Amino acid sequence: MNSKSGNGDHRLSASSRQMQDGDGKRRVPQIEDVAREAGVSIATVSYVLNERGRVSAATRERVRKVIQDLGYVSSARGRSLALGQSQTVGLFASQDMVNSEGFAPLVSSLTLALLDKGYHLLLLGGEVTGGVSSLREVADSGRVDGVVVMALDGEALGWESSIHIPLVLLGPGAPGFARVDVDHGAAAQLATRHLLDLGHRQLGLVTYPSALAELWERACQGVVTDVSGTLVTLSGPRGFRGGYEAAKALLTGIGRPTGLVVLDDAMAEGAIAAAGDLGIGVPERLSVIGYGNTHHGAQAFPPITTISPHWEALGSVAGTTILDTLEGHSSAGGIVEPTLVVRESTAPAGSFATPEVDMEEPVIKSGPAFALWSKQLSMSPASGRHGLYIGDTRMLSLYQVRADGRPLTPAAVEHDGSQIRASYITKTAASTFRMMRRITIAPDELVDEWSWNWWGPVFPVVIELSVASDFQDIFAVRGMTPGGHGTVVSRSDTSAIDIVYEGRDEIRRSVRIGVDRMPAQMTDFGWSWSLPVEPSSGALTITTNWSNPVISLMPSREIPWPLVEMRDADWTGALRRAHEDLAMLTTVYEGELAPMAGLPWFGTLFGRDAIITGLETLTFAPELSIGVARVLARLQGTQVRLETEEEPGKIIHELRLGEMARVKEIPFGRYYGSVDATPLFVTLVARTWRRTGDRSFLNEMLPAVELAIEWIRTQRNEEGLFEFHPRNAEGLLVQSWKDSSDSMVFADGSHGAPPLAVAEVQGYVYQAFKSLAMTYRSIGRVEEAEDLEIDAEAVQVAFHEAFWLKDRDYYALAVDGIGRQLDSLSSDPGQCLWSGIVPKRYREPTQRRLLSPALFSGWGIRTLGSSESAYDPYSYHRGSVWPHDTALIAAGLRASGDLLGAGRVARALLDAAASFPQHRLPELFSGEERGNRGPFPYPGACSPQAWAAGAVWQVTATLLGIEVDAIERIVSLSPLEVARTHPIRIRGLPVAGSLVDIEWDAGHVSCSELPEGWCIETAPL
Repeated sequence: MNSKSGNGDHRLSASSRQMQDGDGKRRVPQIEDVAREAGVSIATVSYVLNERGRVSAATRERVRKVIQDLGYVSSARGRSLALGQSQTVGLFASQDMVNSEGFAPLVSSLTLALLDKGYHLLLLGGEVTGGVSSLREVADSGRVDGVVVMALDGEALGWESSIHIPLVLLGPGAPGFARVDVDHGAAAQLATRHLLDLGHRQLGLVTYPSALAELWERACQGVVTDVSGTLVTLSGPRGFRGGYEAAKALLTGIGRPTGLVVLDDAMAEGAIAAAGDLGIGVPERLSVIGYGNTHHGAQAFPPITTISPHWEALGSVAGTTILDTLEGHSSAGGIVEPTLVVRESTAPAGSFATPEVDMEEPVIKSGPAFALWSKQLSMSPASGRHGLYIGDTRMLSLYQVRADGRPLTPAAVEHDGSQIRASYITKTAASTFRMMRRITIAPDELVDEWSWNWWGPVFPVVIELSVASDFQDIFAVRGMTPGGHGTVVSRSDTSAIDIVYEGRDEIRRSVRIGVDRMPAQMTDFGWSWSLPVEPSSGALTITTNWSNPVISLMPSREIPWPLVEMRDADWTGALRRAHEDLAMLTTVYEGELAPMAGLPWFGTLFGRDAIITGLETLTFAPELSIGVARVLARLQGTQVRLETEEEPGKIIHELRLGEMARVKEIPFGRYYGSVDATPLFVTLVARTWRRTGDRSFLNEMLPAVELAIEWIRTQRNEEGLFEFHPRNAEGLLVQSWKDSSDSMVFADGSHGAPPLAVAEVQGYVYQAFKSLAMTYRSIGRVEEAEDLEIDAEAVQVAFHEAFWLKDRDYYALAVDGIGRQLDSLSSDPGQCLWSGIVPKRYREPTQRRLLSPALFSGWGIRTLGSSESAYDPYSYHRGSVWPHDTALIAAGLRASGDLLGAGRVARALLDAAASFPQHRLPELFSGEERGNRGPFPYPGACSPQAWAAGAVWQVTATLLGIEVDAIERIVSLSPLEVARTHPIRIRGLPVAGSLVDIEWDAGHVSCSELPEGWCIETAPL
């Protein structure tokens, strides 16, 4: 028998020695056998075979003789002829497999692997699960030397052992057979962790009937359980239609998921189509991740995030495995590790998509009631935001006045905290028709007063009023789907419309709209009037009253605020607006005064926001801080409740009174999911005591403070850090002040996941310990003060060791549960300067980094540096500027010794305020670099916002260097250079029961009405 190859002909002699393996079976001689028998290296044998290299004639002859004696053949084809082989490998795959997108790249790499060793690939037809007879026929025919069986969906074969040629299973394998497969457990975990890292806690799994379905469900469930999430699984036929139907069932059922893991890219496309038909945006309200990394999925809209099984790698490993088996080598096969391919179908979780707001739209408030109007002074449900709200319920959703069928547009509008004044002008060639309007809100009513008159010939005008009430929960207005709706009953006549809502929470809410002028006719939504031509003037009053028993309708009382005067229009304008906003937002809770967080979306009490607002304004209006402290002490946690994250001593995060909270569709009734409100509360009480010297207040607060300290001391992890780990999947994922689910990022843009210890939280704890220690020393509790000082030092040491980034000369944003530093540049370490936790040696590099172009935009400090991968100047927490954050950082720069930097940052924030309507700082604004135009507000930003208004007072305190210490009986004033350009007057500053006037002019300070025993001092800078 002859075998030809590129290396020449080699004849097998009848007397050639047979090579045997350990079991005595014949095997094909290998090149290493020739080298061993000839006593030369493998390279020398190769030289002889290829007629190359410097090999002596004697050695060359000896090698050739051994080759002849052993019957060695140098090509795979020759070896196959020697042993009677076909040099072909069969691939057995079902039609479904052949039609799949992964088949082509898998077969291509398998073919290449075989060709490299001289083998060919033969595609065999038939069904894998029942293909034993056809495969036996092929095996017995000698057409193939071995076979690769594709069973990637995990079909149970059961017939592998009846095939007596080498066999490799591409998919789940039976014992004793080589197996090549994807690590499906890892694939399922990758997909699930990706969604969890984005903040999703309610997940769905869409599968098709196969052995893989159970495997994926177990793997996904294991990961979800670790974070107290939920997983619902539904199966459907493989393909687009199956994904559509399964996803539709999940998305219309109870506990709708916000993230879907889908076991096939085509099914994922179907799931996205189902979401679209239901009005659920992908990825805005639903994230979808597929499996397969198909070209079609990459071209879908949106392109599908997927798990890549690496089809080419599967084919290559399958080829290597079958070749090893054919060569007689033992091979167990191989497992290919999948990878995550992130595209556009997944995004951070959002319980709802908050509608955009317009800072120029007027909002008025009295007590707990507020009304948000369009610029035309109407309310429309189509806006997604307009309405009259009280107790987290929209009591009026439609309120529109038309003249002759057209919406009215005011010629001029003025508004303050509780009142809007407007004028409307209509002109003809010979006449002018003017309407004057005044809208006044009280805690329990809205009065809309109209008056009109003509100049010149009178012409007919028809006025029409349309009103409606949808009684939507504020969370439903923001985009969350409620679990149902109560019953609305309306009654109307010529003088009033009554609308009553019987809620699912068994609360009756009602609205009554009355008019004092007989209408010409009633319409579907109100009345119309034909204005008479005589007399040439008239009036109409529309009064709306409401009842919502979930909240007290007590009006707020005025808190004393000083008047700060200077020859700086922008600064004084910002202060005036900040005072008016805080006066408007101040509301009665638990019988005490505290600010609502912001309008329209956060028109309720938030613990963290209220405390920081109190700290920002403490120097000027300590009565607000006293009210905040008392309210929060009364709402302090008393028991362990996982659904609301309440614990004894913990300070409330959010108070909600709407229907969805009351029927527990959301956990935010009394919700305690913040890690930082509790240490901030301790600091607020301690600083308020030092500011006021009110011992009765301190005695009243100390029990709550001591409970708070006990809670804080239980929150340290093994490294001594204070971290959060959410306990309710429907609550907040991130529980520090940057509480959006995508705020916690590494420098490369990847997301950190709880448990997380965040930088400024460590500072808040340090500050709480230090502040309370000072308080204890001031009242003679020295031993307890020393214990707190030891605690503070331990926190500072642990913080620096865990957070310092040596390569960036700065502190990390956070540290995750396995000790990894979230190494992005963020504003958080700036607040660490404010709290005082930064060791003295590291203050200067921290200051320098904060003022670098990456973090300082020229308008304020960016929440995330512009140099970072995840930076977005229009995001909520990844590059925007928050006024309260910048104000605290400015205070921290001053406290840590950078007076120039403090002045730059504080002045920049006042400049930003001047660029917004009415000098009103919004909740947040864009982080773009300062140029010829002002910053842009974030589209969904609240305005007014309490801690944004408080920021103006905080930067004023920083620029003036004003402090009031009632323990030492000292008022300090030391303006920074940037504030020394003109005289400064402070009139009516509360000090120990007196209202003090202070004037600073060119370094000279004068003061009147200072209480006895007090002094004023100016510290040199």
